[in-house]
Amino acid sequence: MLVIKADLLRETKRYPLSTEAITEALKHQGKCFAGEASPEIAVALTTYGSLLHDQGKFDDADRKSTRLNSSHPRYL
Repeated sequence: MLVIKADLLRETKRYPLSTEAITEALKHQGKCFAGEASPEIAVALTTYGSLLHDQGKFDDADRKSTRLNSSHPRYL
């Protein structure tokens, strides 16, 4: 639910709240999946990358994309 919340907040350009939601989502997913590749984390990283891109933080978005590609290649 936090990933959906983050994406909806991103769509309405409420970037600080979106960042809080996606950060919280990734924190919880990291605990749940304990470093395993999962489609949930892949979606969250994609959402985070979109959020950064929308804010013009292209280098940060690229780093999220690189992390996604290296840690979750089968979900792309």
